[in-house]
Amino acid sequence: MDARTFRYYLWAWLMVIASSAFYSAILVAGLKQIFGVEDAYLKAAGLASFLVFCIVGVYYVAPRVKRIEFGAEARYTSVWGSRVGVVVGASIGTVLSFPVIDKVGFLRELPRWGSVGVLFIAFACAVSVFAHCVWKPGRRH
Repeated sequence: MDARTFRYYLWAWLMVIASSAFYSAILVAGLKQIFGVEDAYLKAAGLASFLVFCIVGVYYVAPRVKRIEFGAEARYTSVWGSRVGVVVGASIGTVLSFPVIDKVGFLRELPRWGSVGVLFIAFACAVSVFAHCVWKPGRRH
């Protein structure tokens, strides 16, 4: 293994661990606020999701990014990847906007599931517009 590959793997593993921790924290916050799950279950869900995100990141994302970084694969976003990005972006926006639900009039009047659904759809629309105008899924750059 040469120095460039070693530096890449060091960077990639740290990136996978950090992003897995972030997505696990978002998932745990969503479970806590939407479902009101207890602390013991939250810890188990957080650890399980962290491990799943790490495994997926190490086996799928890191090798693809290596091929892109070293010039063996074209840099583009697939349609499937764009859809996953829209769902993840909308989920993060929804979870981070939970404190706003009680302050906005029409969201406060809806049932909790309705207000969460409205927030998710609003963020999904915003991220979808960004994804299709900027990322241009399915087109190689």
